[in-house]
Amino acid sequence: MFNLYSKLTTALAAFAIICSTPVMAQCIDVNIDISGGSWASEISWDITDADGMLVTNGVAGATSVCLDEGCYSFNGYDAYGDGWNGNIATATDPDGNVLMSWDGPLVDVGSAELCVEGGDDPVDPPAECEGSDLAVDISGGSWASEISWDIADADGNLVASGVAGASSVCLNDGCYTVTGYD
Repeated sequence: MFNLYSKLTTALAAFAIICSTPVMAQCIDVNIDISGGSWASEISWDITDADGMLVTNGVAGATSVCLDEGCYSFNGYDAYGDGWNGNIATATDPDGNVLMSWDGPLVDVGSAELCVEGGDDPVDPPAECEGSDLAVDISGGSWASEISWDIADADGNLVASGVAGASSVCLNDGCYTVTGYD
C-alpha cells in the first residue's frame, strides 16, 4: 500500500536538489502541444528514432524536447481505446514553424512522422538560459495523472513546473529545490 510520502519518494527519489553545470545543446528545441479536445488524461505519446529506440515520451499538454536533426516516429496512445477525442498534437520549431500536426490514433495506437531540420550550426540553449537544458522524466508507478512538480531557485523563486512525463527545463548555473506534489 502506498501513501502520499511513498508515492512522492518513488517518483522523485532520484533528486531533491539539482545543481546544474553549463552544457551546449547539440539539438533543436521542439515544442509539442497536445490539446483542443476532451479526455486528455487518456493520452500519452513517445518519440522513437529511425532504429526504433525511445528518445522521449510524455502526456497531453505542452512541453519542449530537444531533438537532433532527422526524422522520427511520433507514437500516440489512447488508454481508453477510443481515439484522441478532438485533441491535436502539434510540433513546432523555435521559429514557430509547424513540423507536425496530427489528430492522434483512431483507436488506441497510431503514429505520425516528425522531421526536424536545423541550420548548419548547432542550436544553443535560448538566450535567456545561459545554463543547462536538463531532461526531467517522472514516470513509472500508478496514477501519474496525480503527480506534478516545481523547481525553485536558491531564493525560492519558481523557475519551472510540470506534470508526470518527460519534459526539459533550462536552468542557469546554481542549486535548485525540486518539490513533488501528489
